[in-house]
Amino acid sequence: MSAALTVRSLAKRKGGKEILRGVNFTIEEGEIVGLAGKNGAGKSSLLKCISGLWDYREGEIVLFGKDRRRERRACMRELGALIEYPALFPDETLLANLQTFAALTGGKISSDLVSLLGMEEALPRKVSALSSGMRQKGCLLAVLLKSPRLLLLDEPTSMLDPESAASLRSAVRELRERGGDRAHFGA
Repeated sequence: MSAALTVRSLAKRKGGKEILRGVNFTIEEGEIVGLAGKNGAGKSSLLKCISGLWDYREGEIVLFGKDRRRERRACMRELGALIEYPALFPDETLLANLQTFAALTGGKISSDLVSLLGMEEALPRKVSALSSGMRQKGCLLAVLLKSPRLLLLDEPTSMLDPESAASLRSAVRELRERGGDRAHFGA
């Protein structure tokens, strides 16, 4: 197996405060890894650095052998990220949202994936009419449209009921099996 993600000596400051210092780890392709820590420990900050939403002061992030800073576009093609709050167009249907994201990312809507996440009945509904858990799963669908090799999920089950949370964890495991060597990393 080869490394999907390597983080070396990562440091990040925000508002004059050091929020990440000396972060080091490697995740191999096909691994599902959870990141645990107290509120405010820097889990979301770390995911934002990995995903490219934030720059970092020092250190190195390598995705599938590509340096995050030097090969930004190549890294973006490999990565799917759902960080913090779900964001879909509320006045559009879930299907219209997915069509927009598919057009932007070059991905495609898979009825198999929609079914895996149990979202068939949500497709024709406006996002504003969906529960927060359904919006969360809708955002996950949008992220998965481009079949990313590395999937970053920030508290993906926080808005889900226990049954839906278990279903989502099962779906992520199944996606790993279907996708072969793909890494999934979440806080």
